[in-house]
Amino acid sequence: MHGGSWAEFIVVNQRSVFEIPEAVSMKLAALTEPLGCSLRAVERSEVEPGDNVFIAGGGSIGLMIARLCRQMGAAKIFVSEPQEARRRLAEQLGADRGIDPRTQDVKEIISTETEGVGPDICFEAAGLPETARDCVDIVRRGGMVALMGVANPDVRLELSQFDFFAKELTIKGSFLLVNTFPRCLDLMGSLGLDPLITHTFPLEEAQAAVETAKSGEGTKVMLKAS
Repeated sequence: MHGGSWAEFIVVNQRSVFEIPEAVSMKLAALTEPLGCSLRAVERSEVEPGDNVFIAGGGSIGLMIARLCRQMGAAKIFVSEPQEARRRLAEQLGADRGIDPRTQDVKEIISTETEGVGPDICFEAAGLPETARDCVDIVRRGGMVALMGVANPDVRLELSQFDFFAKELTIKGSFLLVNTFPRCLDLMGSLGLDPLITHTFPLEEAQAAVETAKSGEGTKVMLKAS
């Protein structure tokens, strides 16, 4: 088979094969690719110990970013996510607070928690123009906004040029991963990402797995060959 991976067997180039450490289960190893994307975004954002971090989107990528930022010594981590289960999971993985953007004032909460300063770094991990604008609005003066949510290519992002001038903002994009697989496999055993895997379906029930993932009921939904 060439391309795709929803099959019991797949043929790949040997350059794409990495040895899984003994401490990493097959389930966790399946998280290597999204963890690589998350690690790339965190490294490009230059998170430092003591930084306050805001993450818009509590899907698997946003939650991995939260966990990595905690590992790197972030001071306070906030995750905005409408799904209650994912907010709880964010706090379980190291976020200080999960915020419901539908019923709570995200900017006001973070401003209070950071004594009016705002977060040093905002990650947009939902792929929506409104959450990207929120990140620009919430981040502190001289802060950084990292855009790594997968957005619709046809959607255009409208931002205030004055905000970038007046707040001296830096904005960075992050696309997939760059030589992160080996490092992610080394990190995987110590990150405690098992709670991310909320559902596992047999390969024959792929349609049900897709529907569960789309519904937002699960965080990371996996397929397992019989």
